[in-house]
Amino acid sequence: MNFTFWFIFFSQIAFWFVLFAGFITRYLFKKQRASSIVLYVAVAIDAVLLYATALNIKNGTFATIYHGLSAVFIGVALCCGPSLLAWIDNKFKPADQKELSPTKTLTGKPLAKYKLKQSVRHLYAFCLGSILLVLAVLFIDNSIIVKA
Repeated sequence: MNFTFWFIFFSQIAFWFVLFAGFITRYLFKKQRASSIVLYVAVAIDAVLLYATALNIKNGTFATIYHGLSAVFIGVALCCGPSLLAWIDNKFKPADQKELSPTKTLTGKPLAKYKLKQSVRHLYAFCLGSILLVLAVLFIDNSIIVKA
C-alpha cells in the first residue's frame, strides 16, 4: 500500500463524513441551504483528491489503479449525487407528500424506464470520470520519447 492508496482512503472517509454531516444538517436541523453547502464540500473533497493524485503522478510516482479511482469518485459524486439526494429527500418527507409509497413497487414499463435512467446516469458518470482522467493526463504531460 502506498501513499496514494492511503490518501484516497482517508479522502473517502472525509467524503462520507461530510456527506452524513450534510444529511444531518438537512434533516435533523432542517437547514436546507446550509446542507447544500456542506454537500458541495463533499464534491470538493473529491476534486481535491483528483488534483492531488494528478500532482502525485506529475512529481514522478508510477501511476496505479488508485490514481484512476479518484476520477471515478468525482464522476459518480456529480452524476449520481443529485438523484441520491432526491431519493433520500423522498424518504424523509411526511407520508402525505411522498412521490411513491414504500409499499408500491415499480413493474413493467415504469421499472424499465427507471432502470434505463439509472443506466444513463452511470454512463454519464463513466464519461465524466474518463474526461477528468484525460484532463489529468494532459496536466501531467509526461510524454514518452520513442527512439527510432
